[in-house]
Amino acid sequence: SRADAGGVRHAGAMRDPKPLFLLALLALSACRTSPPPTPEERLREGLAAATARYEADPSDELATIWLGRWLGYAGRYEEAVDVFTRGLQVHPDSAWLLRFRGHRFITLRRFDDAVADLERADALSEGQPDEVEPDGQPNEAGVPIGSLRSRPTTRPSCTRSVASSTT
Repeated sequence: SRADAGGVRHAGAMRDPKPLFLLALLALSACRTSPPPTPEERLREGLAAATARYEADPSDELATIWLGRWLGYAGRYEEAVDVFTRGLQVHPDSAWLLRFRGHRFITLRRFDDAVADLERADALSEGQPDEVEPDGQPNEAGVPIGSLRSRPTTRPSCTRSVASSTT
């Protein structure tokens, strides 16, 4: 035991903090079983999970949307369009399927097809409450930036991209 400046004795007050630090470090390392997945691993896992869910029920609109989105994340844009098109055969009035297929048409520079899909999605969602688009690959801030009714005019970077690609 040691005495403080006032002469009061404290048992163990000046113990070496290293053992506690090492114990805490050991506890933290025991909690982490593996390093976080790399972006490539996350993409592979996400695509595999989306494929399995879709294959279990190809008529599931949400499963169709996520498979198409993960194919898009993987750069497999034509396949994504095919998945969205199959989904629209089952759900012809799905504003979400039209919206995502329209986005992939933009990626593929099929602008007339994109405009048709996006205008139809807009008409179908008219008067409906806006819905935030969940992010499969969130931005750095972790804040969703898209919604069912968001338009390029509300996202300046998109407006510049579309305008410059059509000229």
